[in-house]
Amino acid sequence: MGFDALIRKGVAIADRATASIQAKVTVEAYTGVDDNSQPQYGTGVVVDGIVEDVSIVIKRAGGEDAVAVAKMLVPRSLAINVLDRVTMPDGRITYVIATKGPTDPKTSKPYLRDVWLSLDRYGLTE
Repeated sequence: MGFDALIRKGVAIADRATASIQAKVTVEAYTGVDDNSQPQYGTGVVVDGIVEDVSIVIKRAGGEDAVAVAKMLVPRSLAINVLDRVTMPDGRITYVIATKGPTDPKTSKPYLRDVWLSLDRYGLTE
């Protein structure tokens, strides 16, 4: 068994072990802007993840500071990208401002993802 297979199995075990503390959120993929420069999103997908409220300044990929109000760990392979919209379990609308996590070299998909969320698309407000 290769190292990548070992990580996949470990993530699957962690997913099952944390199932009782995972919350359901709805993720809508950012698809671009309309003719009025308003953001557009795809159909929502319900995702389970470990969600925690935070108040932290993080560095975005471009090096700028952003304020995260929540962090979500998604213990499975799922495409979640910056600017996607996420409806939290309490109904708050948040936006992905950063993601981080290891990528499986065999599938080119993430093993799992840490996702930081903000109340606006750019992480400018708390």
